[in-house]
Amino acid sequence: MFADRRRPAPLAPRSAARIYQAATQRAGIHKAGGIHTLRHSFATHLLESEIDVVSIQRLLGHAHVETTAHYRHATPPRVAKRASLLDRLRLTPVAPG
Repeated sequence: MFADRRRPAPLAPRSAARIYQAATQRAGIHKAGGIHTLRHSFATHLLESEIDVVSIQRLLGHAHVETTAHYRHATPPRVAKRASLLDRLRLTPVAPG
């Protein structure tokens, strides 16, 4: 993740955590959890969407597929077959003006 084109260096982990924390406060989210929870949720959602474990491994930057396979515990077969709630949203375009 890159924060600024003038400084093409990866965003520091602590900076990413601060951005995440500020966003949850602005959104009024008071549930416990940090940026790693967001990463875990992302991986779980990909598994539920039937994305293969090797692709998820690459996205997360895990050296070993066994590390990525740990996310399978949160994805029981009955959940994996359900459609994503995001896919069910019907977005209606807003007319300008």
